[in-house]
Amino acid sequence: MSKTKFRSLGIGFLFSALILAAVSFAWPLVPDQYKEQLNEWNLPKIGETYDNPEVKPSESSEISTEESIALESSLKQEAASLESSLSAEQTSTTENESSKPIADGKPVSVTIENGMISIQIANMLKEKGLIDDSQKFAEYLEEEGYAQTIWVGTYELRQGMTYEQIANTIGHKQ
Repeated sequence: MSKTKFRSLGIGFLFSALILAAVSFAWPLVPDQYKEQLNEWNLPKIGETYDNPEVKPSESSEISTEESIALESSLKQEAASLESSLSAEQTSTTENESSKPIADGKPVSVTIENGMISIQIANMLKEKGLIDDSQKFAEYLEEEGYAQTIWVGTYELRQGMTYEQIANTIGHKQ
């Protein structure tokens, strides 16, 4: 998770906590007429159980042992089929990636100037034919910790290099 996403998540939690604190402190100040309106809606209070008179005990959500075993076995079968399809996808992806030539293409000179951000660098690499998707490469730099440590300079890169090889050449992992 990138720093900005992690910070945003933290700010969201903080904001939610502040709202809950404000509501809990302001609750005694709420006029009784509004509290009575809320009571008319029959909302359960914290710590209370909600008894629905329309649901009969025979219609409860409890299931028998046989049903539980049948459900468990069907879930295991579904999980196994999903795992096998996922492993097949990973195998085909690995085969595709391993069949790509690694850094055996023609050399390309790339100059990274002071103040360039990762998406600008990714766009430049795409224009020079070194990568196929500038957005994915920029996300890779962010997620793997290279975006903050890219060095200014001129680099000799080769077509067919992996994202990791390019990132290690132009910067270092944080």
